[in-house]
Amino acid sequence: MTKVPVETWEAAIAAVAGGLSERKAAKAYGISRGPLHQRINGLVPLEARRAPQLVYITEGADRGVVEMVRYRALHGMCVGCEELRSMLRVAAETAGTLPLTDDFPNDKFTQRWLAKHSDESAPKEKRARDAMNLHDKAGHQTERSKKTLKKWERAAVRRERKAERAAAQRAKAQRTTAQCEQRLYQQEVVERATDGCTLWVDV
Repeated sequence: MTKVPVETWEAAIAAVAGGLSERKAAKAYGISRGPLHQRINGLVPLEARRAPQLVYITEGADRGVVEMVRYRALHGMCVGCEELRSMLRVAAETAGTLPLTDDFPNDKFTQRWLAKHSDESAPKEKRARDAMNLHDKAGHQTERSKKTLKKWERAAVRRERKAERAAAQRAKAQRTTAQCEQRLYQQEVVERATDGCTLWVDV
């Protein structure tokens, strides 16, 4: 990926400050709107560039953590931030291939994980805000992080119930099909008997 010169970022930011929208400024200077938005809000420095991200948790292990949280939510058990971090570390130790630091997963990794698995119906910017500030300066779980986890759990419950309803509908459709086939078979038996056909019945 080609690194964007600092001057380009500065010019785009100045254009936005002058009244141009972020989208139009990004298009005018040939850059992405997301990174421009991050630099305007001071989330990343101007000279920052995207680097390869290390994959600490495999897709399968990640799905396992999701299912674990979903199961607990369905049974009324809340998952706190520290417990979630413990789950993520166990998943990385079990299925990962990269060495882990003592503080893994740190706040940043946990925030990204929450943002990745937040309710997909929520806007991306809102999911990012909800996933931030997991702990205050004293290291305690903040109200925002508690609300984020509870919202995620409620979304998991809704998805699970939706899947259960879909499964029930499929089962009902299968039963209806079987009943129709049974009636058609009985009708065929009656018609054959009426026509004088010989029926062989296994006893």
